[in-house]
Amino acid sequence: MLIYFVLLAIVAIFAKGYDRSKSGIYLIFIFLFMTLLAGLRDVNVGTDSWSYYFQFGDRSLWTNFNFFENLTKEVGFKALLWLSQLLGSNYCVLFTLVAGVVYSLTLIGIKKYSESMLISLFVYITLGQYAFCFNGERQALAIAIYILAIQYIKSRDFKKYCLI
Repeated sequence: MLIYFVLLAIVAIFAKGYDRSKSGIYLIFIFLFMTLLAGLRDVNVGTDSWSYYFQFGDRSLWTNFNFFENLTKEVGFKALLWLSQLLGSNYCVLFTLVAGVVYSLTLIGIKKYSESMLISLFVYITLGQYAFCFNGERQALAIAIYILAIQYIKSRDFKKYCLI
């Protein structure tokens, strides 16, 4: 539990720096801390982590991955799983890759829509949305992608919204 308070303190310091200067270097450090904590965790942290661990260990994806045949079978997550298997042999590669996608899209959304990075990240971390990626990676990916679609709801561009 202490590690989450440490993360919150580090993120708060860098978010305050971002709010003052709007320098992207602060966002890079926030992204790195959030992603590395989520990605380099033990397989026992998170409800569904073992499921993702076993999926990562299943190397049949190398021979059975067919983008067009699997369109109805979570092709985006399978592509990330396949890419993570290409990048390394440790399950942390998958966790880090997924966390990187989730937190980068989330930070883009917060930067675009929030007046205060500090308040937004404080709420994001303390209300549990940050740790949600530990439990439901596929669902966290879907939410992060949906954050990008908000701009098209606001601009009433239904075609682009549906595309995302």
